[in-house]
Amino acid sequence: MPGFSVGKKERKMGIRCSPTVALHFTDCSVPATQRLGEEGEGFKIAMRTLDMTAADDGAMAVGIGQAALDAAPPTRRSGSSSASRSPRSRASSSCSDMAMQVPRARLMVHHAARQVDAGILGNTFEASMAKCWGR
Repeated sequence: MPGFSVGKKERKMGIRCSPTVALHFTDCSVPATQRLGEEGEGFKIAMRTLDMTAADDGAMAVGIGQAALDAAPPTRRSGSSSASRSPRSRASSSCSDMAMQVPRARLMVHHAARQVDAGILGNTFEASMAKCWGR
């Protein structure tokens, strides 16, 4: 389509299975027959799409968090009861926090995904929470 081009594929640190590119629109005219919805409805359509995909983003983050926990040595996951500020105790505390965070995020992702599966529109709050807690 004249005026439309796709930018270069970005090099990312993670989640490389999902390519990221810039889309460039320069004096690009889209015929009414190729619109996704009615004129002026683009923002609403984009937000509905984000409501469906935010739970996916949260699920990917939960998977990454779970893999990090699984890879951590058991001594790091147990935490420390002392108030020590040593690097080792801070790392153990971080792993303990993550060990509590991952199941909580997983439950939020499941809840948001159930809403998407049920066709519930307007689950922006739940989908956003799932994405946020998964990070």
